[in-house]
Amino acid sequence: LSMPPILMEKYLAAAEIISEEAIVAGPSAKGPVKTWNSETLGPNAGGSPRGDGSLILTSESEIVVNYQFPRNANYVIRVRACGDQAGPDPARMAVRIDGKELKRFDVAAPSGKFQEFQFRQNLRGGLRRLSVAFLNDYYEPKAPDPKQRDRNLIVESIEVEGPLYSKGDPLPESHRRIIFTSPKTGNDVHRVAHTILDRFASRAYRRPVTEGEITKLTKLVDLAIQKGDPFERGIQLAVQAILISPQFLFRVELG
Repeated sequence: LSMPPILMEKYLAAAEIISEEAIVAGPSAKGPVKTWNSETLGPNAGGSPRGDGSLILTSESEIVVNYQFPRNANYVIRVRACGDQAGPDPARMAVRIDGKELKRFDVAAPSGKFQEFQFRQNLRGGLRRLSVAFLNDYYEPKAPDPKQRDRNLIVESIEVEGPLYSKGDPLPESHRRIIFTSPKTGNDVHRVAHTILDRFASRAYRRPVTEGEITKLTKLVDLAIQKGDPFERGIQLAVQAILISPQFLFRVELG
């Protein structure tokens, strides 16, 4: 059997997201990232598409995203924005959850010069209404300078990173089920990785795995550690490899 390259790319993207959500790679690890722009938001999200992937708010209104936050945890919210600047003040925006304002920013960047605004917030899991609001519309059609007649907020993207792991947070059940044992010393890494991946790959492949298959997977763990990444990051990489393997994606006829 075969599959189109675009489908393989989607399987790879899914494997990366799954492994990063299931396994915590340490307190400094990046979390899964979800990004929206005018091409990925629905027509009823708010704002008007500008043709460059951004949305413009020409009055005091908001762009809305409904997002399923996986669990109670810390998240980083990022917004890339700029403004058509006019009047005495810069464009001003607020980031809200379920209508409650979390953070307010002055967006002084001129049109086309997008600036990134971000903050970290502890949020409750579940389906939440995330929105970016334009707060200070200004319109003076008789201003002598045409560039000073209309203030608008332009949003290029909205991004959520997380859930993020902080020291002391309980590890998710998925992490504990996959990494059910941990190395006590550096000399123990290879043996523990072998044990973890043997069990996971055997279930994913629906059969006992061979020693050669396990050796290839544990090399990914060794590679991550050589680069200075934690043991858990190596297991993430090996899990990704398993989830895009033909042995997992296809049901192989044996015998």
